[in-house]
Amino acid sequence: VVRRGGAVITLGPLPETDVAALVTAMVGATPGDALRRLTARAAGNPLYVRELVDALVREQALEIRPTAEVSVAQEQLPASLTAVLNDRLSSVPAETARMLRTAALLGAKFAVTDLAVVLRRPVSDLADGLQEAVAAGIVIGSGSELAFRHLLIQQALYGSMPAALRTALHAEAARELAAAGADVLSVAQQLSAANKPGEAWARRWLVESGPALAIRAPQVGAEILRRELDATPAGDETRDGIMASLAWALLAAGSYQEAARQASRALTVMTDPVRRAETHWVLTRAQVSAGRSDDAIATMRQALASAELPAEWRARMLALLAMLQRAATGDLDATDATAIQALTAGEEAGDAFATAHALTDLWLTRSVRRDHVAALEYIDRALRVLGDDPGHADLRSFAQDGCIFTLQNLDRWPQAEVTLRRVREASQRSGNPDRATWVTAAVLRYWLGEWDDALAELGPDDADAPGLTHSFLRERWSALLLHGVSALIAGRRDERTAADQQLRQGLALPIQTLADRENQDFLVAAHALALEQSGETHQAMLRLAGMLPRRDGEMTLIHQWLPELVRLALAA
Repeated sequence: VVRRGGAVITLGPLPETDVAALVTAMVGATPGDALRRLTARAAGNPLYVRELVDALVREQALEIRPTAEVSVAQEQLPASLTAVLNDRLSSVPAETARMLRTAALLGAKFAVTDLAVVLRRPVSDLADGLQEAVAAGIVIGSGSELAFRHLLIQQALYGSMPAALRTALHAEAARELAAAGADVLSVAQQLSAANKPGEAWARRWLVESGPALAIRAPQVGAEILRRELDATPAGDETRDGIMASLAWALLAAGSYQEAARQASRALTVMTDPVRRAETHWVLTRAQVSAGRSDDAIATMRQALASAELPAEWRARMLALLAMLQRAATGDLDATDATAIQALTAGEEAGDAFATAHALTDLWLTRSVRRDHVAALEYIDRALRVLGDDPGHADLRSFAQDGCIFTLQNLDRWPQAEVTLRRVREASQRSGNPDRATWVTAAVLRYWLGEWDDALAELGPDDADAPGLTHSFLRERWSALLLHGVSALIAGRRDERTAADQQLRQGLALPIQTLADRENQDFLVAAHALALEQSGETHQAMLRLAGMLPRRDGEMTLIHQWLPELVRLALAA
C-alpha cells in the first residue's frame, strides 16, 4: 500500500458501546451483563466478537429474556472458537507458538523472567520469539510485564491443553518459580491452579512465605493453606507454621470470624512457643475486628500468663494490650502504664516492632488528650525505630497516617503535605506503592480544598481503593472514611445521586468498635448535609450534634464540624 502511494490506517479497538451495538445487530437483543463480560475479552476486536457470538449461537448458549444472555455454565470460552483463535498463531514460528502456550499458563499478564524460569531458558534466548509475538500483535507491553493483547487468545491457548497436562504444568511451574525466588503472588497463583496439596517443598515455601502472602494475596493464600493443612500429617514439623499462616491470611482477608475459629483450633494442638504466640496475636486481632474487645483482652492476658512466651512476643502483646485497654475502658492512665511497660520490654528485647507499637500507643493517648506536640514526638520516634524494614510495612503505614493526622491538628499543613510526598516516594522505591496512606491523603486533600485530588486518591470505587488493602488494621475505619469523604464532596457539589449512593454504602456499615466511631465523622457530616438539603434542618442539626458526646478515651475530633453545627442550630 505504501509503495503504491497509499496510506496505512491503524484501527483501534471498538469502544464498548460499538461492541454492544454489533452484538445487538447479530442476535436481535441488547447483550446482558454476562454476555458483555464475555465479549469484553475480545478487547474490541470485531472479528473476535463476531466469532465468539457466532459460536455461542451455534452451541445454543444464548437466551433472549428480553436481553441476550449466556447461562452460567456457558460463560467459559466456547470450544468451537478455540480453532479460530489458534489460527492467529500461524503468523509466528512454531517455537514462538510453543513459548506462548507456556506463557498462557502464567495468565493474561506475565513477567518475562517468570516465563524464562518456567521454560528453564535464559531471558536472552526468549527475546527474538517475544519480539515476533509483539510484532504479530499477539502480546503487548504492560509496564514491566507482557500481556496477551486479547484475553480470548490466552484463553484459547490455555483451553487447548488437556486438563491433566495443565495441572501438571502448573505444579511444575510453581516449584520452579519458588526455587528461583519469584514473587510470592506468581508462585501462589500456580499452586492454586495446580490444586495438588501434599508436596513437602510447598509446605516449606508456604511457611516461609506466609507473611508476604498474607499481604500480597490473602484470599488466594487462605485457599492454598486450607488445602495444604488438610493434607499435612499431624506430626509434620511444618504443621504449626501452616496453621499460623492460615490464621494470618484469614485475618488479612478480613474473614475475622473464620480467623478466630482457625486460631482457636490451632492453639489446642500447637507446640511451638513462637507459633503459639503468633496465633494468640492473630486471635486477638480477629476478636477486636469482630467487635469482641472483652474476649480480645482475655486472650491477651492468657497469652501473657504463659511462662514459655518469648521476650519479643511478651513486649508485642503488652503493646497490643495497651491499645485494647484504651478502646475497651477509655482509661488513658492505665493505657499509658501498660504502654510504658511494653516500651521497656521492647527495648530490652531489641524488638523494633514492639518498641514502635508501644510508641504509637503513647501517640494515641496524647492525641486523645489533645497534646499534639507530645504526640508528634512519639510518632516521629516510632517511625525512626521502624526505619525501612519491609517486615513492618503495615505498622509503618499506621504510624505515617498518625504523623500526617497530628500535623493537621497542629495546623502544619505544608509539613503534612511534605510528609505525604515523602511517604509516597518511599513506597515507590520499596516497590509497594499500595502502602501509601491513600485514605489519609484523601482527608488531607479535602481540608486543603483539593476535592478532585481527594476523590482521585480514593479511586473509582471501594474495590479499587488501595487504602483498604492494609492488613495491620484492615477494618471498617477506612471504608467509613472513604464513603464519608466521597459523600460529603458530592453533597457539597449538589451531586445528590452520587452522594446518596455513597451514603447508602457507608451507613450500611455497622459501628461496632471505637475505631468505627472515631472515623465516622465525615459520614455523619454528609448525612446531616443530605437531611438539610431535603428540608429537614432540625434533623440535620440533631444528626451532626450526635458526634459531640465522646466516650472516655475516644479520639473523635469535633472542632472542624462546630461552625457547621452552630449554623444549623441557628437555622433550626
